[in-house]
Amino acid sequence: MEHESTDDEHLFEDNVDKDVYHGTQFEESMLSDQEKKGPDDPIFNPATIFDPTFQLRMIFSGKKEFQKAVTSHAIRSRTIKFSKNDKERIYATCPAKDCGWRINLRIMEDGCSWQVTEYRPKHTCATKSKVKNMKSKWLADKYLHKFKTDPKRNVKAWRMDVIKNLNSHVSTHQAYRAKRLALNHIQGTSNKQFSKLWEYGEELRRSNPGSTIILGTKLDEASNSRFSTMYLCFKGLKDGFLSGCRPIIGVDDCHLEILFFDIKVILHIKSLFFSSKTRNLQN
Repeated sequence: MEHESTDDEHLFEDNVDKDVYHGTQFEESMLSDQEKKGPDDPIFNPATIFDPTFQLRMIFSGKKEFQKAVTSHAIRSRTIKFSKNDKERIYATCPAKDCGWRINLRIMEDGCSWQVTEYRPKHTCATKSKVKNMKSKWLADKYLHKFKTDPKRNVKAWRMDVIKNLNSHVSTHQAYRAKRLALNHIQGTSNKQFSKLWEYGEELRRSNPGSTIILGTKLDEASNSRFSTMYLCFKGLKDGFLSGCRPIIGVDDCHLEILFFDIKVILHIKSLFFSSKTRNLQN
């Protein structure tokens, strides 16, 4: 199985300033320090994050948005490195020898927005089908809508479609991990879902007075509380049940004894005979 790094450490270098560019084209694509943000400066549209177009002076909301856009550009055909990344700037360059593609971003005076201060859009290197920028997280974000409509989508078939559409290599491991990340985002992890049951119980008691919800827990091997059982009965169901039931004689030893106790405590009456084993008892 192909190993996939979980971060972008190999895409960052500290010695970005080792490359020096010369010529009129480079000078015309730079934004001088004296130039300020203007009312006509283009603003990056997040809707184009997976098919971006860059311009000199373009405004980004932050570094993460910029990094994701550059990654999308790279996945088309070439590996791109983020060669400088600090609190005030982030540079992206093409690592291919003698290729001049480059885009620099700097924080603006407002301390919030970021602006493209240098952009050289021309690649002079050959395209590649396998780029290091391809990550499972990017795939999960791009195809999130696909997994929303079809959570059971076949990964092998989907992977082949992605390779064909992007013209870029996607490993089997990346494809499976991308699906898992997408489904976790859509559905939430199991632990997060179960942890919300207590919030649901409190909201139910607030919005539907008279309803009963009981959550049971048990300790795991590490002595952590884990969800075990849940009993839920809405007030309307209780009322409907009682209005249509005959007086009870008793209850069998089954899960229904909680319901029996719930109703008996509220109305202080005896009801029908409940049994999980015999559901069609005759009078």
